[in-house]
Amino acid sequence: MIPFVQLLGVPKVSFDNLEVVFLSDKRFFLLSYLAFKADWVSRDQLALLFFEDSDSVTARKNLRHLLSRVRSLTWVNLESSGEQVRWLVQSDVAEFQILLSSHRHLEALDVYHGQFLSGLYPDPPEFSDWLEQEREALHNAYRDAALFAAKQLMAESKFDVAQKIGFQVLATDPLSEDMLQVLLTCAAQTGSRLKALKAFESFKTMLRQDLNLSPLEITKQLALELNQKETKIMIPLEKSKLQNFPVQPSAFVGRDVDLSEIGSLFAQPQVRLLTLVGAGGMGKTRLAIEVAREQAVHFADGVVFVPLAGVDDLVAATIAALNLPAQSTELKLGFLKNYLAPNNLLLVLDNLEHLLEQATSILELLAAAPSVRILTTSREALNVQAEYLVDVMGLDVPKTDAQQIEIFDSVQLFLRNAKRVNPQFILEPKDHEFVILICQLLQGSPLAIELASHWLRVLNPEQVAEEIRSSMDFLTINQPDVPLRHRSMRAVFNASWQLLSPDQQLVLAKMSLLPNGFTLESLGKVAKASPSILFGLVNKSLVTRNNNRFLIHEVIRQYSQQQLEPMQQEAAMLELSLLCQSWAQNLAAHNPKRSGAENVEQFEQEFENISAALEWTMQTKPVIAAQIVTDALEFWFSAAKKPLAIQWASQLLELPELQTRDATRANLLSVRSFAGYLILDPHVRLLDAQQALDIAVEIGDLTAQAKALHAVGEAAGEVGDYAKAILSVEKAMSILETLPNIKLEVACLNQLAHVHWRQGNLDLARQVYESLINKSIQANLKRGLATGYLNLSYVYISLDDLNQAKHLLEQALVLYRDLKSTVNLCYAVLVLCDVLLRLGDQVRTTQLLEEAGMLCTQVQEAGSFICFYWLCAAIFQQQQNHAKALRLDAIASRWLSAPGLEPSLQNGETNPFKKAQSTTFFSAEQVQRFEADGNGLSTKQAMQYALGSLEIFKGAPELVRS
Repeated sequence: MIPFVQLLGVPKVSFDNLEVVFLSDKRFFLLSYLAFKADWVSRDQLALLFFEDSDSVTARKNLRHLLSRVRSLTWVNLESSGEQVRWLVQSDVAEFQILLSSHRHLEALDVYHGQFLSGLYPDPPEFSDWLEQEREALHNAYRDAALFAAKQLMAESKFDVAQKIGFQVLATDPLSEDMLQVLLTCAAQTGSRLKALKAFESFKTMLRQDLNLSPLEITKQLALELNQKETKIMIPLEKSKLQNFPVQPSAFVGRDVDLSEIGSLFAQPQVRLLTLVGAGGMGKTRLAIEVAREQAVHFADGVVFVPLAGVDDLVAATIAALNLPAQSTELKLGFLKNYLAPNNLLLVLDNLEHLLEQATSILELLAAAPSVRILTTSREALNVQAEYLVDVMGLDVPKTDAQQIEIFDSVQLFLRNAKRVNPQFILEPKDHEFVILICQLLQGSPLAIELASHWLRVLNPEQVAEEIRSSMDFLTINQPDVPLRHRSMRAVFNASWQLLSPDQQLVLAKMSLLPNGFTLESLGKVAKASPSILFGLVNKSLVTRNNNRFLIHEVIRQYSQQQLEPMQQEAAMLELSLLCQSWAQNLAAHNPKRSGAENVEQFEQEFENISAALEWTMQTKPVIAAQIVTDALEFWFSAAKKPLAIQWASQLLELPELQTRDATRANLLSVRSFAGYLILDPHVRLLDAQQALDIAVEIGDLTAQAKALHAVGEAAGEVGDYAKAILSVEKAMSILETLPNIKLEVACLNQLAHVHWRQGNLDLARQVYESLINKSIQANLKRGLATGYLNLSYVYISLDDLNQAKHLLEQALVLYRDLKSTVNLCYAVLVLCDVLLRLGDQVRTTQLLEEAGMLCTQVQEAGSFICFYWLCAAIFQQQQNHAKALRLDAIASRWLSAPGLEPSLQNGETNPFKKAQSTTFFSAEQVQRFEADGNGLSTKQAMQYALGSLEIFKGAPELVRS
């Protein structure tokens, strides 16, 4: 019998009623390749594929050893013929390709079980390259077949089947616009309007984030028509022998994904106990009722809803809900088991969290009644083996820049309740941002959204959002038909709080001080808690996990934080501040435990928590705050947050506690001087740096002196005092000979070389940069190495060696991307654009400018904008489009008057970007006349004009800076 090999999806081989799953092992890589080829393959080809890094003799020897290992697998029958090898098998890839070639597309889709060789991640480079190529080719073939089949089904009016295929393809290929168009078209016929519109919104967001593009006009038109289409969804009601659903005051909204997941679980016979678990106010009861309605048809004896809020006896409450006579305490469980035993019904046990100790009764009922299933809602899992869990989270919430916000479940609920309490309410475009903000602040909590929308009777959306930001206690109503526990979010969380042990209460309250969630490290440092405490909080739905972070719903966070005593809060904030201080020290350390990129990434992830710690320490422990701001200098630069560093340093320098002339004050002045690069007036920066140096010399602190001297050198170079810049940097390097600090030493070398370059001493600048690069390689300083490559490229640009500059810039880009250094990446991309433009590569220049535009809007520095506009202008000048070139040159020239702009940007002789312009560019008089004609643009308009003119963006990014 010829073995059958599945290569599409998880690879495995089937033979003689046995099945072997392939492992990430070179033997299975070889077998996969042979099964795919389904023919003779030469040994040379295999040797090259799997042992590319070896010479031919060694590769053939390694291949013989590998073939020997493969033959040791008893179920493999490899054939050899001279210099060729074959494994005679059948495969799903061959079947898939045959079906495609005979135009049997629907059958081909059934064969495609997933990505080619899913789960295999091979090491051999050549094999990896081959695998990626084939994966892409097979997936493209699958996508094309799916598109053909879907269109054929649409022609046969089988829109529901076509739509199902559409969703399947988009799940693996979310940027397939052709399939999205099919989905939108089918939705107009099937009534699945909201699901399709959500798919469109997701596609649009991903397209913008990944490629900075917008959907095609035809796609947007289909979505618009579908959004305007009125649909009526009829819910069939099946009459059952027992059906006691509570009457609901409003229609059910959303939860399509949850309903689908729960339906899939109930379709499995082993799922007999299912718990909808979630925090208070998440809509568990409402969802359970909707599930019961959908599932009623599958239970011959009906569905019984058992409300347990305020009840202390689970079995007695169930007997009452079944309209059975009350039983004595000792007989009631046996009586209920006997009654349920022959029945086929669904029991819905609502609000079970306070009766978890009675879970054994549930297990006994399931054992006695094999055709009974139980659906429970609880703020805490029952924690028994028979239980299946579905986490009930908030309704889906639109992102800040969403256009069609009405398609999101949270917004639909908000608007439906708004209309109920205020029939005159109309959602105006000006209200969109505030409705989105309300839903985001409440993180989609249905109860919180209902409470918030209730206030639209007297407030507008902006006022509601502001009240929510101020206090959770705003979320309250006083309506007699609403249960007391649902009349305010405080009442909801009071109930949850009472279910916690004192230790759990304290840990939750302490971790609520962290606005951006926490990690296990933060848990141990701030709350001095173990993972076992965290497990209990997760189990009670008060904390959720997102990868390696643990999150607390914003409204729960507000409530829990209010439960802390002042001394407890002070202790926790001190621990958080000390933790933030250690993260900052890792950034500044000569020998950090982790790489620089990892430390920067951690600081970025924790930035909201660090900001909270800084706000507290500036008032209570200013020295700690100063050390965090000082040590995090690398982050302020790499993450485009220099303005914040300036703000915090300035606030700290004004505090009475930091007026002492000590190292803390000196370092803060140095940081403000550094962070002010291209932001503050360079003369002001020089004053800060000089004050820092005076203090450091006065107290005899060599480390502070070295930092201050470097700051003086940076600022002096900006104001054009090159002699002072060189002298200051050389003094700093002299100190560093006795006080090793490789990061500062590399920074000084960079500044020294930069001054030499500005003065036109190109050979000397090149030598210093090469020394910087060598030191960075020896010390494994990626950031120093990237800086060396970038700045050395300036020297080669000045020498007109553009190919060498391009080579250096390509290396710098790789490093900056790995380091996630936004500011440096921005300038590296801009310089590379300049070089490519001068080399005549307009196509790649235009492609890179797309990324440059995004980076400039993040960096928000005058220099980056000027460079960007000049490059855009240069492209148009080369294309003889003088009108657009003139306008963009005028925009760039206006930025040159910005205060604090360094001389190298103003100097057209030394600035590499300015030199990129053609000699036919415009005079100052022409620019002034152009502006006088009223054609000047704001910064935002300028960026939109530049990007729109180049046609590299379908929609221009928004700018914060005016």
